[in-house]
Amino acid sequence: MARSPSKIHVLHVDDDPMFLDLAATFLERTDEAFEVTTVEDASTALESLETGPYDCVVSDYDMPEMDGLELLRAVRRVDPDLPFVLFTGRGSEEVASEAISAGVTEYMQKDTNGDQFLVLANRVRNAVERHRAETSLDEVESRYRQMLQTSPSPVVLFDGDATIDYANEAAAEMVGAVSPADLVGQSVEAFVHPESRALVGERLQTVLEDREPVPTVEQRYVGPDGEDAYALIATAPVVYDGKEGGQAVLSDVTDLREMERELLTERTFVDQLLDTLDDAFYHLDMDGEVVRVNVRAQEMSGHDREELLGCCVSELFETEDGPFGEAVETALREGEVRLRAELVTDGGDRVPLTLRHHRLVGPSGDPLGVVGFGRTDGGTD
Repeated sequence: MARSPSKIHVLHVDDDPMFLDLAATFLERTDEAFEVTTVEDASTALESLETGPYDCVVSDYDMPEMDGLELLRAVRRVDPDLPFVLFTGRGSEEVASEAISAGVTEYMQKDTNGDQFLVLANRVRNAVERHRAETSLDEVESRYRQMLQTSPSPVVLFDGDATIDYANEAAAEMVGAVSPADLVGQSVEAFVHPESRALVGERLQTVLEDREPVPTVEQRYVGPDGEDAYALIATAPVVYDGKEGGQAVLSDVTDLREMERELLTERTFVDQLLDTLDDAFYHLDMDGEVVRVNVRAQEMSGHDREELLGCCVSELFETEDGPFGEAVETALREGEVRLRAELVTDGGDRVPLTLRHHRLVGPSGDPLGVVGFGRTDGGTD
């Protein structure tokens, strides 16, 4: 039979059929959620547990062939956590002690008080609800562990002392460890670059003591072979295996930072190269606004770099052949254009120039703007 989450399926075992009927009647009248199945011996009870799921077993102690404690031990071998209530007319400290050692959930003695079934119903419901909550939590934690294990992002869990409790394969690979087990037991700060430890300490305090997440931040860490590396780290408080701690999800950006440094070096080199030209140089975007200039362009125009950047190029040049913007559009359409124009300087002077405009394209072939060169020698090259 399928277990209904709104029902509490009870298997009641007792060799007294009249007591079984009485108990089942009281339990089902006490709480409509109860559905009670009765069996008169332990062997039949074990067979019933194999054929259908139950939320709780209620068993007498003194039964032929197999007593309640033996049944309890047999059930525990199959399901260590299934709620089991020993409801017996033969009570003793010795029986109670053995039952507790065997993992009984509740221990009750039968009496003649009509309230005994109300007490039994309450204990059964409490035991079942507690077991369901723990099972649900176990399932959530199991899914959480599976998610961590399969996550392509490095993830580390640490306890209240910032000691690593868990690391996934991606985290081990990130720091050059042979396996995640090599990280367990080590301090989080052992992998932080000395220059970042003060910041990390503040973030850990917020997570572990204030129980608040902290914003994602870039930090230096000790990478494989001890070299400097960089990661984006998101840190938040978590409860793992019943303990309060924290979780850090990392994204290695070392290659990205290295690429940025290389691009910056390349841009610096290009800027220096452009600044050695005798020609004025400018880079225009698709709208004809200046996005890059060299020193010669600044000297010719009398404007500094900040004044030129973002300026519409039509404001800087005048031609006899119509609006200067048409020369930009022609270059975008045809790929190259040469023309004569006058550069209007900051002081209002006009400097005759020979200009060359070339279309700038990206890797996909789409136009990115125009680059222009201007010289004052009156030539056409």
